[in-house]
Amino acid sequence: MGKRADCIKVLSLFLIFLFGVIACAGAPPEVNQLFWQLDVVLTPETDQQHEELSLFLMIDDADGIDDIEEFIILQREAELEWRLSAENTRRLDRDGETWMGVNGIRMHNDSALPRGRYTVEVFDKAGEKAETAFYVENEIIGIRQGPIGISEFPRFDDSDSGFLSSPKGRVNIRCYNEQGAFVRSETVEGRKIAEDTYAKWIESGISSIWLHTFDEEAGFGLVSGPFRLTRE
Repeated sequence: MGKRADCIKVLSLFLIFLFGVIACAGAPPEVNQLFWQLDVVLTPETDQQHEELSLFLMIDDADGIDDIEEFIILQREAELEWRLSAENTRRLDRDGETWMGVNGIRMHNDSALPRGRYTVEVFDKAGEKAETAFYVENEIIGIRQGPIGISEFPRFDDSDSGFLSSPKGRVNIRCYNEQGAFVRSETVEGRKIAEDTYAKWIESGISSIWLHTFDEEAGFGLVSGPFRLTRE
């Protein structure tokens, strides 16, 4: 009986250890949805253009969203890789959903981003991985055939009490403070910015804005900025 009791005790300890290991291992992350968009970005001061990729993932992790550690974006055909720590991504909480992502993925020489398949790998702190993919279709021309007409981009004229123009109509305005940190965004129709809105921007510490529109026919966004706000 003594040996049997010892065996049962050893087995019990082993099971406790095994369950502890499983519990510590945690659950792998899951990518529920993916949003991406290719933008052509205009720098107003120089009229130079380049392409950028925005990418956001709706992620579920049983160990909590803070367990996410790293994102790796791969374009294997072009042998490209972008590594992003979770601290370097934006987190958006909307309607009970948590999205993590980044704007501004671009080529080092400001050439057009490769078309084709992009793979996204999401790692948690335990090294568990989730993987998904998307395609930047070859039909999206962007700047591959040269610069886009300047008049196609949304513009902002601070000298004219905040005149906003956009041939595409609706404009998403993204606001940043003096340190370059994102403050908030709002969507308006292409029009003059109301004086009280402009004043509230200044009062809340907003020092620059970026303008975003989307060309549905061409399949990419048009972005211009930054536009600095004048403090009187």
